[in-house]
Amino acid sequence: MMMDSPLPKGNIQNIGLLELREVYTYYDFPRVFSAESLTGQLFLGLCVEDDISDDDQLETRWLYVAISPTRLQAVKAGNMPLRIAFTRPEGGVCFELCMIEEELVEVLEKNPQQLPEEDLPAEGAVLRLEGLHQLEKIPSASNEARQTLREVLNLHIENPSIKSLEIPLGLLGTLASSLQSVLDSIMQNVMNRPTLHGRIPEAVMNEAQLRFTGVFEGSFGARLSSAQQSDLIEPAVSDALCVLVDLVRSGDDPVRLSRLLRSQNQRTARRYAQFLKALYSSNCDIGLDWGSSNPTRGGSSQISSRAARAAYDLVSEMESSMSNAYLVKARLTGWVYKTRSFVAVAEDGIEYRGRLSDELFDERESPQIHALYEMKIADLVEESSLHAGEKSTYVLQELRMILPPGQ
Repeated sequence: MMMDSPLPKGNIQNIGLLELREVYTYYDFPRVFSAESLTGQLFLGLCVEDDISDDDQLETRWLYVAISPTRLQAVKAGNMPLRIAFTRPEGGVCFELCMIEEELVEVLEKNPQQLPEEDLPAEGAVLRLEGLHQLEKIPSASNEARQTLREVLNLHIENPSIKSLEIPLGLLGTLASSLQSVLDSIMQNVMNRPTLHGRIPEAVMNEAQLRFTGVFEGSFGARLSSAQQSDLIEPAVSDALCVLVDLVRSGDDPVRLSRLLRSQNQRTARRYAQFLKALYSSNCDIGLDWGSSNPTRGGSSQISSRAARAAYDLVSEMESSMSNAYLVKARLTGWVYKTRSFVAVAEDGIEYRGRLSDELFDERESPQIHALYEMKIADLVEESSLHAGEKSTYVLQELRMILPPGQ
């Protein structure tokens, strides 16, 4: 005596089309479960009778009540007896469904106060889920996106120290902030407004903005939704999310990472490296499930803490190779080994202040102040604790004297 699903096929009168969400008790088939309608309404279902007919078909009778997420959580935690959930439903009504196999035969609206005793759970009976097989349905990012006309990103965070629906605030803040930072930089390229340092324009950040719109279990899940709704024109954040999901999907593959990051710029590479560092330093594995208002788009990807560590080394090396290095004719006006710094003034009057490369610092040869040099200078972008966003830092890589001091 088995059935594939406790739900009838098709639309249910006064309830709608349901999708199985979680199964709490199972014997031959689900006996207590939750389901969700297309509009997001949750229902708690209970099998009250089952029998085999003369023609060897399974006949079942069920009770359904609409239930809020808060009350469902209380029932699942064992803080509310099942009997109360069905005799005192929030919607004030209970539905009785009669089925043959998975075909719906009849739907009756019942007064919960008049349910027969034999249909109700025992007094004080509660769910005890620990150690039981629970079929948990992760909310669909695609369905949510189409229902809300927004881009939706389900963020799954796995860590041995994380409890279901609980996460240290600092860890969540670090990961979320770092993820948004990467998306902001990608969005600059999507909107053809890339910059290497300084503030990202507010218009770009508004387009890239994700908002925290919910949580779900397993281990910890956060639902992030785009601030902008899609109208007739697909939002630009959809293109940015496509790149982000591809980056994570690349894992520690150097070929795929190089191809994606070189289509961006140094800022994106640096910020993605910071995101990877946040993952491996907190020992977190993550998964991304992207749902788009455009049904032809969307996708999922994941990366482990170990792969994030390997990818960090690769991306950091790529970022260094993406720096803008150029040759400048300039007079050296300052050189301090102790602080590894230099000052030079170019022929056009531009002043360069920065640090020495490791190679120049290791040479320990003092150049001549006020001499004219051909200098190879790299313009690196670094995080600044004193400025919003990044700042440009000059790194002196090579020196070749052209004229001695006084000439």
